[in-house]
Amino acid sequence: MPRPDERSEAVARLRGSSRELISRLPESGEALLVLTCGVVAINESYAYAKTVSGFEAEVDDRFIRCVYGVSHEAVHMVQLLSTRFVLDIAIEYANLCARTQQHLKAGTPEKDWLAGLLTDYRATRSRFAASGPGFSTLQVLETQAVIEGFRGAFSRYSELGLAKTVQIAHGIESDYAEAIGRLLAGFGFSFTFNVVPKLCWLALHTPDPGKSFTQALLSLGDTDVSPLEKMSACEICDAFGAAPTGLARSMRVRVPAVRDHAVHVLLGDYFDVLEQETDPEAYLQRVMHPGRSSGGEQRVALADLMPPLTIFNDDGFQMNGPLKDQGWDAADPLIRISTLTTQTLEWLDERADEMPCTPT
Repeated sequence: MPRPDERSEAVARLRGSSRELISRLPESGEALLVLTCGVVAINESYAYAKTVSGFEAEVDDRFIRCVYGVSHEAVHMVQLLSTRFVLDIAIEYANLCARTQQHLKAGTPEKDWLAGLLTDYRATRSRFAASGPGFSTLQVLETQAVIEGFRGAFSRYSELGLAKTVQIAHGIESDYAEAIGRLLAGFGFSFTFNVVPKLCWLALHTPDPGKSFTQALLSLGDTDVSPLEKMSACEICDAFGAAPTGLARSMRVRVPAVRDHAVHVLLGDYFDVLEQETDPEAYLQRVMHPGRSSGGEQRVALADLMPPLTIFNDDGFQMNGPLKDQGWDAADPLIRISTLTTQTLEWLDERADEMPCTPT
């Protein structure tokens, strides 16, 4: 049992850490997920979020950003658990942060390690932000989160509702709005809402998701896409050359070595939950359309896979998913790790901008 002064110190850390994360979110209702540790920081008060969850608040722009923001970040958590690209990126960033902190704490001269580490950091950052003709990798990752975040946050769906939510939450001039606008204009709402999240998820298993997603759309040519809207998740996999039985397994099953990495300390309980979904169609529907309510043969709901911790701008916090019954002892280390991770990545960003790339 912690002494009163220890508890006070811990609460002070919570305030400092959470405010430091939330300071990156200029607008009320905006949220971010710290990918390497599953912490969601939302620029909203815990008190208001509780009124929103109980539908006791007026449905205005603030309400929409609040309910959608958490749902959007939950989709990113499912991507982390179920796609090779996102899990690889999270592991790479975690490794880079660990290496950086090891050198900084040891006082190793930067000339002995920083150039090589920045080369690796730039390579990871380049993969994450890869862009080419068509859609960028980041747009693929975010498009699924936008559509499924919208699906999970609300119960009525329309093209206008999707466009309005994107405008309120991300801005009319954002990359998010540009990608969704192109899809709606080119394929219509039904295809965008029902097929695009599946194609995004499939693309996130490839080394270059932006290129893969763009090629999948181009392969459709001028054909009638309405049959795709009626296909099951397994049928979509088959239609685009992917084996559904191989993909309908968690990343821990597909890549057993993840058990030996530090991120498994966070993800282990989540993999335990996700691996309860043994029916291939039910599994693929859950990960391709995280925002859908559970139904039919599905055993796992989005609530079961919510990011482990949400922190609010009034120092409140909420544990979620498999950790929902845990308290401060579980929240405190996650908050401190997420802050250190964010600080380290920002430091690497600054140094990468300062130091020229080494010619190869």
